[in-house]
Amino acid sequence: IGNGAATIINVRVEGEVRAERERVGLVIGRAGSSGGDAEVDKVSAVGTVKGALDTPASSTDRGIGGIIGRSSWGSTLSLAYSRCHVEGNYPGGIIGNASTNDSDFERMYSASTIEPTASDEGGGVVGRMDSSGDEFAASIYWDENLTSDGYGFRSSGSTFDAQPLSTGEMQG
Repeated sequence: IGNGAATIINVRVEGEVRAERERVGLVIGRAGSSGGDAEVDKVSAVGTVKGALDTPASSTDRGIGGIIGRSSWGSTLSLAYSRCHVEGNYPGGIIGNASTNDSDFERMYSASTIEPTASDEGGGVVGRMDSSGDEFAASIYWDENLTSDGYGFRSSGSTFDAQPLSTGEMQG
């Protein structure tokens, strides 16, 4: 799914995405738009996502994630699982960039690896959190044996209560 406001439920994707730019995810490039919010529920992704390896992104065009490249316009994401390798600017195991519009995230699990390009940061859950109103609930987990940090960049005031777990705890 490229870009826009939609309700996406019960989707499983396996594969690989390579893009010259950003706002790329294995399932959704950009969730939400000026036309409305996006609701994403019961989604899983397994594979590889690579984007913007040679092109730095603008502030409105960034985001490379296992499931969603960029979430915006008050998007919600719940009950999601990602087991991906994500490479690029501010890569996130589940979401590349949570944009400047407040969004809510809950019940997500990431067993993803990330590979930031250049000096960019990344995280097992989200690469970059740009809104002070973003909320990542305590019902979110990432495998700390695969990716040490849950997020790369975090705007002050945002809530990140996600929990790191070992591989054994994630499996059992």
